[in-house]
Amino acid sequence: ISFLRAGLSLLDGLGQDPWVEHYDLTLKLNDLLAGALNTRGDYDDADQIVETISKRARTERDKRWAYSAKVKLLSTQNQMHEAIAFGIKTLRTAGIRLPSRKARLHHVLIEFFKVKKRFKKIKSEEELLTMRECEDEEIRLITHTLNYVAYAGFFVNQPNLMIVGYIRGLSLSLKHGLNKYT
Repeated sequence: ISFLRAGLSLLDGLGQDPWVEHYDLTLKLNDLLAGALNTRGDYDDADQIVETISKRARTERDKRWAYSAKVKLLSTQNQMHEAIAFGIKTLRTAGIRLPSRKARLHHVLIEFFKVKKRFKKIKSEEELLTMRECEDEEIRLITHTLNYVAYAGFFVNQPNLMIVGYIRGLSLSLKHGLNKYT
């Protein structure tokens, strides 16, 4: 954490707005710092950094990374209902729709049959085990957010939402390639 703060201080000390002159580096350092603070339990500081990222982000994708970090932050703080609501809202900005009310069995079945169809296209176990890695940053972001929404669904007695979230993430991975959030 001290190294990340030092990096941000060095950028601030250059006499220019680091969000303008060194956008990518500033974004990455803030993202890593928010994650580290969240892991350490400094939720208020992490939330403040996530808010800064969402305000200063140049692209919708960068804003969604901040929003996804917020979903993780809320679930880490055991604010599961808020994490679900914010996660669903975030996913909608990426064109992904999840049931906003309690997910029902038919939602699970729809996702199950979609992923089953994708599995049928895989010819062997070897093909599954050697799948390419997902290079699409947007898909990785969506999968990350889906995982945290699904995780939160488990803790608020919404098992169908949990299943829908995990299956949707699996389906995206089968279509676009594996990633660390699969």
